[in-house]
Amino acid sequence: MAYPYDENANLWWASIKSDRWAHCVLNYPNVKREEIGCWPRDDALDGNIPNIKAIFWHGSDWFNQLTNINKEIEAIKKLELVVCSDSTITPSGLWADVLLPIATHFERHDVALPWTRATTTSTGLKS
Repeated sequence: MAYPYDENANLWWASIKSDRWAHCVLNYPNVKREEIGCWPRDDALDGNIPNIKAIFWHGSDWFNQLTNINKEIEAIKKLELVVCSDSTITPSGLWADVLLPIATHFERHDVALPWTRATTTSTGLKS
C-alpha cells in the first residue's frame, strides 16, 4: 500500500507475515513474536501480539497462495468478520461475510476506444 507523504510518512505500522495469520488467530495469546514474523520495535508495540478478530482480503486469494489451507479454514471460522474485495469469486471470497466487487482492467480502461471516439480522415470516413 502506498501512503502519501504527510505527517504519517515516517510511521511504521505493526504487521505480521501473511502466511502466519492463521497461526496467530488459532494460538492467541500464546504466540511469540518470532512465530508470526513481527519485527522487533523500539516502542510500546514491541512484543505485543495482535488479537485478530477480522480480516480484509483485497485482490488476493490466500487459500490458493498460502501453505496450510486446513489451518486457514479453522482460523477463518474463529473470526468475527471477513471482507473480501476481488474481481471474481475466489475461494477466499466464498468464506467472506462481505464480498465487495472491484472493476477489472477492461472495465476501467476498456480494450480499445469505442466507435464514438474514432477519428475522421480527410475523406470524412471514420478510421
